[in-house]
Amino acid sequence: MEDRIPIPTDNIFKFYALFGLLLFVFCSGSIIYVYHSTNELVFQVAIELETIQQNQNPSPVDKLKMDVLMKRLDIAINDRK
Repeated sequence: MEDRIPIPTDNIFKFYALFGLLLFVFCSGSIIYVYHSTNELVFQVAIELETIQQNQNPSPVDKLKMDVLMKRLDIAINDRK
């Protein structure tokens, strides 16, 4: 009894087709993953930024954190394009 799935490598064209299909699936998955993680980063930064902006008297640390978050948001949006 063989427990392995037989891969049709008897013909090089079948191998190329399977390899291309596998490459397409992994590339599609990576694009979806990057898009999803960028959206999560944008939402997280937007919530933190709004929380800091609600403060009436922000400290210098809050101002610096707000500048860093704005830059991080700009980078995430530019990288998505």
